[in-house]
Order: sequence, then C-alpha cells, then structure tokens
Amino acid sequence: MLIVHYVAIAVVAFAALGRSIGIFVVKFRQQAYRKRAVLYPAGWRDRIASPEPFVLLALTLWLAATHSGPTAPAAGYVATSLLGAASAASGIGLMLWAVRTFPTVSSGHYILPEHQIVACGPYGWVRHPLYAAALLIWVGLVLTFHSTTALAIGLVYVAPAYWFYMRSEERMMSEHFGEAYGCYMEQVGMLVPKRRLHPRAQRK
Repeated sequence: MLIVHYVAIAVVAFAALGRSIGIFVVKFRQQAYRKRAVLYPAGWRDRIASPEPFVLLALTLWLAATHSGPTAPAAGYVATSLLGAASAASGIGLMLWAVRTFPTVSSGHYILPEHQIVACGPYGWVRHPLYAAALLIWVGLVLTFHSTTALAIGLVYVAPAYWFYMRSEERMMSEHFGEAYGCYMEQVGMLVPKRRLHPRAQRK
C-alpha cells in the first residue's frame, strides 16, 4: 500500500512540475505576440494568475522534499492519494489536448490579427481547458500529499485568481468577437461541460 501511495506522489509531482515548466517555456512566445496583438490587456486581473506556476513549482518541490506519509497507510489514505493522482493525470491530459488543438497558445491575454474562436477539441467542452487543467493538478496536489498548505493556497489564491483571470479573458474576447463569442459562451461551460458543440469547429 505504501508503494502505491508513493507512485501516486510521483504521478502528481510529474504533472505539477511538467505543467510549471511548460508554462515557463510558452512565456517566451508572449513577448513576440505582444508586438503583434490587436488587444493586449494588462490590468491586475490579467496578471493575477501569473505567479501561480511559480507557486505550484515551489510548493511541489517543498512537498516532495518534506513529505513523510504513514509507514502503514490505511486503505482510505491510499485511495485519496490515487484519486489525487487521477485528477493530476487528467489535468495533464487535458492540457496536452488543449495545446494540440491550439498549438500556438501562450500565457497571458492577447488577440492576434488572425485569431478566431476555438470551438474544437476540449474547447468544445469547456471554454477554459488550460485553466481547468491547472485546477485539476492543484486538486491532485492536495489529495495525494494530504496537504492543508496546498488546500489553503488553492482556496485563498489559486481559485479566486483564476476566476478573475477567466472573467478578464472573456471580457477581452467579447469585446473583440462580439455576438459570436456570446453564442459560444451560451453553448459551452466555463469549466464544467454543458453540451458538446455540434457546428463545425473553428480555430483560434
């Protein structure tokens, strides 16, 4: 049972570190996109989630270095760990699916001249699959490490930050795309699916 718990920890740590490193890599695109963007809002709502990958990276490393689970974990303890690993793995899978669907994605809020609304792949299920992926990984961190620290950071900072961040992005999209984005919002849930889009998907 202890081995299963540590396998779950390895899965969650890999997911969290992989996401953090991936965000750092795509940030290099942001500077290039900024020069070409027709919209590039830079208010506090557009920046509030920027520290999150750094927080995730630091917390994951700290939890991995200091974690000491029970020597004979109960079945419930291991089950919670496995649930957390499943959540984190789902987050990574969703992130990779979103990036494959929208390969030029970067961090930050911006609209380039060639952008259109994405309604294919995971974007046909939820409006913000990358942010949903981030939250799934945070849930995995909380459950697998059984960490009240991760839970507190998630509730006090991560969840509210992404709420403001998503709302700011949607204001930007509505300003640029108008009624078309309003129709997309009506059909597709923010983080929880409403129903699958049937019309032919477009690329962003």
